[in-house]
Amino acid sequence: MTEIKKFFVLTILSQLIFSQDFSISINVSGGTSDYDLTVGFSPDATDGYDSDFDFFAPPAPPPPSFDAALLWSGDRYYTQILAGDGELSPHDFTIQLQFPEDNIIHFSWDNTGWSELGTILLTDQFGGIFISVDMTTQSEYTLDNPALTSLSLVVTPSGESNQNPFEGNVSPTPMSGIFQGQVTINEEPGTANDWIAAFDDNGMIAGASALIMEGGNSFVNFPIYGDDPLTEFDEGMNEGENFHLKLWIASENIILEYPESFDCWYNNNGAPMDGCGNFNEIYNFGEGVEPPPVASLVINEIHYNPSSEQQGSDNNYEFLEIYNLENE
Repeated sequence: MTEIKKFFVLTILSQLIFSQDFSISINVSGGTSDYDLTVGFSPDATDGYDSDFDFFAPPAPPPPSFDAALLWSGDRYYTQILAGDGELSPHDFTIQLQFPEDNIIHFSWDNTGWSELGTILLTDQFGGIFISVDMTTQSEYTLDNPALTSLSLVVTPSGESNQNPFEGNVSPTPMSGIFQGQVTINEEPGTANDWIAAFDDNGMIAGASALIMEGGNSFVNFPIYGDDPLTEFDEGMNEGENFHLKLWIASENIILEYPESFDCWYNNNGAPMDGCGNFNEIYNFGEGVEPPPVASLVINEIHYNPSSEQQGSDNNYEFLEIYNLENE
């Protein structure tokens, strides 16, 4: 696998894991009408209008007809998706309201998983003096004060994510060997939510699995895959290469790295590797490191497989341009 392609794969993986990319919807009803209002973030969006994400709302009908819409930068929207650029400050979306004849407006939403996204509040525009609803714990609200013709939907994305950094990122190949052992964390067993992973010398993940709990102890029994020579990608280990173990602690969202590397991997066709881990060995992980910070990189330009006659060879002229959205 060429370095440019490996870098491309790792950059895409980093963006998928760490960029803000979510949306939430709230249903607002009054009289015989209702509207779905959606806000969120995407690494492919901007803070202005994006035809691929945003949906304008028309002007409000004459009163006393019910109406609800988002107001952002002077425009009315039913959907407004902002740039998922790692900005963790509060984002205040105004909800414009026009009350129906009975002066009752009902808000409802499905908040499944919202607590992991950050802080999400529905408040009045006076700092929450009259209304302050934690939308991650409450799923509906009824407004009967016609003097409040606008509310604030305040979304503060979380800077920490408990998304498993190992699961789903392994590329299985026909070559593998099983690594076995007991795992402790500062001499204490882990949990079934914790995951172990093996990485080759180039930092490519070559195997991963949840810990196995048995008799109050935590075990590992997982395949470490080799690099398939028939593909152009680096899927894992090569003969003579060391591998490194890392442990993700789900409850604390930290990654522990085993202090020693292993030089015992070989292709055993999916069977346990002799002399390379066993259930009687205890591997103790100590101090942890925080997972990588929220990525704020975007791919700006890709030059892939150039014309050899006019531009040069792949080795010299393939490139990937990365743009940093942050100031630093």
